[in-house]
Amino acid sequence: MFGNIGEVNYGFRPFEPYARKLGFPPAYPATSKERYEPSTAVAQFSTGRACVLGLSDDGKVWHWQKQVAFLVKPLHVNVEENRVTRVVAGMTCIEHQDQSNQSPLGWEEASMYVNGVGIVYWRHIIAPERLDSDADSLLMDTTTIPGTGFRRLQGRQNDKIDTSIGEVVNHIVLERYIIFTTDNDQIFCFDTSTSSTAVPVELTSFYLQNNEMPFQIRDIQGTFQSFAVFTTSGSILTGTVTNLEPTRPPTIIRSLQESSIISLAYGDHHFLALRANGIVSAYGRELNSCGAFGLGNHWNTAPLRGVGVTDFAGNGIVLGDRGREVWFEPLMKVWLEDMREKGRNTAMGNVIQERGNRESFETIKAVGDFIEGEGRKWEEGVTAEGDMGAYFVLKVAAAGWHSAALVLVDEEKAEQARKNHVIMPEERSVAPRETLDRDAPWGVFNWAWELGRWFLGLTDRDARTAEGQQSSAETDGENVRYTWTDQPFPSLNSAGGQLM
Repeated sequence: MFGNIGEVNYGFRPFEPYARKLGFPPAYPATSKERYEPSTAVAQFSTGRACVLGLSDDGKVWHWQKQVAFLVKPLHVNVEENRVTRVVAGMTCIEHQDQSNQSPLGWEEASMYVNGVGIVYWRHIIAPERLDSDADSLLMDTTTIPGTGFRRLQGRQNDKIDTSIGEVVNHIVLERYIIFTTDNDQIFCFDTSTSSTAVPVELTSFYLQNNEMPFQIRDIQGTFQSFAVFTTSGSILTGTVTNLEPTRPPTIIRSLQESSIISLAYGDHHFLALRANGIVSAYGRELNSCGAFGLGNHWNTAPLRGVGVTDFAGNGIVLGDRGREVWFEPLMKVWLEDMREKGRNTAMGNVIQERGNRESFETIKAVGDFIEGEGRKWEEGVTAEGDMGAYFVLKVAAAGWHSAALVLVDEEKAEQARKNHVIMPEERSVAPRETLDRDAPWGVFNWAWELGRWFLGLTDRDARTAEGQQSSAETDGENVRYTWTDQPFPSLNSAGGQLM
């Protein structure tokens, strides 16, 4: 298992650019191709802001804050008699304080689901500087969420809280809250800042104000401050930690209801929506032009994609309810950069490059709509409607200010689409070799050249191959022209506000 875990030193955080192999204490040999170790064979893992949680095949919970993990042992829970089935890490920007010495304990919370016990969580713990065979684990002062230990086959059947909640199906860890769903198709939240005697609160507004009958939950996804509830009918109900009250309804993003969304990946302030057709769209906010959207830098091409820059710090926001599609074709970046250069000499181009001017957002949105419409035509004649495109996203992930995608690439389709946008240079007319005038000065030279080629055994095919390579080299150089080379920068139609 590999990862990149930065140590949190408040005010300074070193950057390690390469993934490193995550290790285990000396007493626990790592699983390898030659040797299977159930204690170190990781079956499931979850990442937080500065840690990785791993669940081994035999139910051990590992916590990485550095390259070597330590074993998590809850102080009040016997995880050997009650098997751990899931680990979930969360992110927060709230500095929890140790009441004894007021030292910060970290920026995140972690959790596990223990059969027969329930959801058990703990706050970020600073790992010791060194772990050896005698100090490979840490006792955690954990908290168990009341009523989450009920199991249909072997639960505490007489516990009123348990039976009213039902069996926990899934849970996520947000800033200050843990949200979980049950087999009764109910949604609950628990405030981790309250005492352990508090009970989960049911978010009734998520289904009481929804027209679905019956209301059935398919999944729940989220991190930090945002989350989404997926229903079996295809509806997606979103919320944040600011509206976790039983009477506050969820947010309905219209474009998410109109498409077959497979998953949502949440970062701190942005999220990615993956559709069944392999297209991923970016929504939300992006700080300091960090690139989490995947739509380009805020200082150059991002405004063409409908990203409004809100201030001179480079903070941006996706304009438009449908988000913006993320493109993976490198030549499309060349197209966008070329359009940006053309816009430098136009009034509209200057407007969309303004920073901190919210009055220009309508223009930026219109340009973004136009560019996205043109981008959807990229594979015309290559990919039929309903077929898999050249770039098909299988999975997306997001955390903090980062995003990632696992993409299946059809190289043949991608190359054919590129060729459709490249204008080959005109072929040079060359006189046939047999018609060359040998009496002309250059004719004598050509005759001698052909005689030398014949003596060396070089054929006409070799000459044609060399000419083809030269033509290819010219195609890759400055002589290349694209289908958009003469395309002007879009302009607004004053009558209808449409882009031309």
